[in-house]
Amino acid sequence: VAWKGFVSKIKLKKLSIASILDYGIGETNHQFKPAFIQLLWPTWALGIARASDHVFAFLGYHYSGKIIKKFKALKTLFSLHIIRRLNSIIFIGFPNIISPIMLSINSFFFGVGHTANQTLLHKEFSDKQRATMSSLNALAGSLFFAIFAFGIGLVADQIGPIKALLIGEILLISVIPIYYNLFKKQN
Repeated sequence: VAWKGFVSKIKLKKLSIASILDYGIGETNHQFKPAFIQLLWPTWALGIARASDHVFAFLGYHYSGKIIKKFKALKTLFSLHIIRRLNSIIFIGFPNIISPIMLSINSFFFGVGHTANQTLLHKEFSDKQRATMSSLNALAGSLFFAIFAFGIGLVADQIGPIKALLIGEILLISVIPIYYNLFKKQN
């Protein structure tokens, strides 16, 4: 039943693919971020950067309902992806001492964007497929993450963490046209 609904609903397919790509590449970048931060901050400060990530994510999740209510889920998701990519490309591409904090701010956008994404996905699921489809999306995202993390790790060994993170951010741009297509059709 879940697979049949996935195959027949174009919007659900697009949202799922975008979610899987976003999770796989985004989580890989998140896991590799300490290697980048270590180039800019002393080792003892890595915990500060990670704690900042969690504080900003908490705030993003906390305020996500109000933001989504004001701007609608798809518009929020589309806009936040653009903001996150620009912020990441700027502060990874031109690393400096404030880069770790500026990248932590992306966690706020992640919290809001994740909530918006889940809102959109759950609107597409029928009651019968809700648990199964969420599980299948999570499984596909985790499998993609495992493969992508291994691949980008090999690349990072050759070219360094900065260029590897930039590759991840550039690949994440591929999610924006998917959301744009959905946003354009909605309007």
